[in-house]
Amino acid sequence: MTHIIRLNANLQAPDFTKTKPPLDAEDYQIDCRDFESRQTLEPEILKRFSQKGAVLLINTGLDDLSRLDRWGSILIDEPMSYEG
Repeated sequence: MTHIIRLNANLQAPDFTKTKPPLDAEDYQIDCRDFESRQTLEPEILKRFSQKGAVLLINTGLDDLSRLDRWGSILIDEPMSYEG
């Protein structure tokens, strides 16, 4: 005997542009232009992450995604290797 279950689900992707983010980006956003060097920026990144649980760096001058790990290594000492 075969059982068929039919769901009348609306399978549309959610529109996140109409929802309010749970955190105001201003609370965890850091403008890198306000810092003279990476050494002065790192403590602010660690502090903001400790307080808010998130950090959004803007105006990093990053033009090559292969250098993205440079910023991630501030918070993540030992990155996980992807196995999938």
